[in-house]
Amino acid sequence: MFDFLTLLALFGVLALAAERIGRAASRFRLPLITGFMLAGVLTGPYVLEVLSTEQVARLRLIDEIALAFIAFAAGAELHYRELRQQLRRIWWITLGIVGASYALVVPTMLWLADGAPFLAGMDTQARFAVGLVTGAILVSRSPSSLIALVAELRARGPFTRLLLGITVALDVAVIMLFAISTSIADALLRESDFHASLFALVIGEILVALLLGAAVAGALHLALRFGRRLPVQSILVLGTGFAVYAMSGWLRETTHASGPFEVFLEPLLMCMVAGFVVGNFSSYRNDFERVLKATGPYVYLGFFTLAGASLDLVALRLAWRIALLLLVVRLIAIIAGTYLGGLVSGAPLRVRRLTWLGMLTQAGIGLGLAKEVAVDFPEWGGAFATTMIAVIVVNQVLGPPPAKWLLKRVGEARSDLAGGVRGAPRVLIFGLDGQSWALARQLAAHGWRPALVSRRKLPPDEPSDIELIQVDSLSARNLRKIGADKARTLVGMMGEADNIDLCRLAHDELGVSNVVAWVASQDAAADCKRYGATAIDPNVALVNVLDHFVRSPSLTGMVVGMDAERDVIEVPVTSAELEGASLRELQLPLDVLVLSVQRAGASLISHGYTRLQKGDRVTVMGHRTSLDLVEDRLTG
Repeated sequence: MFDFLTLLALFGVLALAAERIGRAASRFRLPLITGFMLAGVLTGPYVLEVLSTEQVARLRLIDEIALAFIAFAAGAELHYRELRQQLRRIWWITLGIVGASYALVVPTMLWLADGAPFLAGMDTQARFAVGLVTGAILVSRSPSSLIALVAELRARGPFTRLLLGITVALDVAVIMLFAISTSIADALLRESDFHASLFALVIGEILVALLLGAAVAGALHLALRFGRRLPVQSILVLGTGFAVYAMSGWLRETTHASGPFEVFLEPLLMCMVAGFVVGNFSSYRNDFERVLKATGPYVYLGFFTLAGASLDLVALRLAWRIALLLLVVRLIAIIAGTYLGGLVSGAPLRVRRLTWLGMLTQAGIGLGLAKEVAVDFPEWGGAFATTMIAVIVVNQVLGPPPAKWLLKRVGEARSDLAGGVRGAPRVLIFGLDGQSWALARQLAAHGWRPALVSRRKLPPDEPSDIELIQVDSLSARNLRKIGADKARTLVGMMGEADNIDLCRLAHDELGVSNVVAWVASQDAAADCKRYGATAIDPNVALVNVLDHFVRSPSLTGMVVGMDAERDVIEVPVTSAELEGASLRELQLPLDVLVLSVQRAGASLISHGYTRLQKGDRVTVMGHRTSLDLVEDRLTG
């Protein structure tokens, strides 16, 4: 025990060094985990020899805890309401990728024969078994990488939702496929009798694992309930994951030694089911997300550092051609599978031709499965795992850039450029003075697409960071020409008579419901309100702001934009999928607070069980990046 604790302390020091190397790698636009794995390779048994092969094997405990945690996180990312929106396309494209992967990978393994070190001396039946396991691992994707990329680009839209849905669905499928493939491979490699009862056993194992996953969710619920504090909750969640692996290993060894057949309940499947149940249905969902967010960086650091140390460089030198070949085969399978699946599902040509670009990344689950093979099949699993890890690392490095280009190509990526980008909400500000310029720049900084509209001739020396539009007069025809009827909001910052005229045109001719008018007199305010506009007296507004600064400085500063990190926004509910959904089912980010729900001109007292209707306007407060996710969720 003392030697093991000393080894853990040594690995902790190496992990700290790996964290610094990972941050250095990110400066070269490489993923953090690439730096972690590089540090593991350097300190492993084939370079600096800080860790020996035996010591790496003794650290299997870290692998099991990390794999369970990764499965928890993958399950929690499954939001059933979002996946339901494009279920047909997700199903057929997922099926296409899985089918194409097996159709190409298994023949490749049969063709390679002794060309791969881990296939040396195997007969056709054994190579077929290895092909099944290889196909399952190459199906895996990286939801965490795609989600991080979507957050970075602030991407939104149907294409983004489709990519996320397929990626998460594939990670669910790969665990089931891996359980089936390894069970069949185990029978073939041990030359056991191959009967239909084997399939019945595998299906039974999967069903039992699904049921036990629900039981594990109950254990997580209790851990989060009684843990109370974040460090205690994190320890209990990690301990629950390790207990799942320990139970699965004990059952497998016991049935192998004394039973007529070996029973293997896939721990990754149980943990993913548990994460899904807690993430969607538990009252402690917020605590669970907080634990995943706070603990994840440390878990990934240890897991990927150890993965790098486990990399057999000697086997990799012998098998790099095989790794390159599998990389190409996987790419062809993805292209063929996404195209055929999209064709069957009736997806547009653009979806069939471009979706594969967002499907290349691999990470946690794939690495975990490769390392499980090394443990389950020690005769050839080490060299096999090294080859698979090489393929996964290359995919993790090369995968994000095409996905980033794809999201920009389809017009669903947003940037922080002044003036907004395609797809951002449009607002037209009528008037050309210092305050209108300031308002336009503030809205552009918040991701809107503002334009200043003026009837006077625009001078050539006006700043060009905001779009300028000139109109001859305020008429319905001229306003439609400049797209006022399609704008989210119209703002009148002209004279009172012109502002009233703008409110009338918006109400009677254009059908724009959100109009803000800058007026000073009560009569003008009454006229604007008669047309459904919001009338603001600049003097009264200033006094009200100062009053709120005195009584509630923090909230007021957030509302007026003085807090650079947080904001308050109002979002219309336009997603048909959210009709009848309660606020607690939205799975909003933890730092977001729902302030009010407006319906038919009335303000509802909102709580977790308030059910939304299409057309509601929800006011929320939180971190700016989280508010982007809320807007995506509510607008669909």
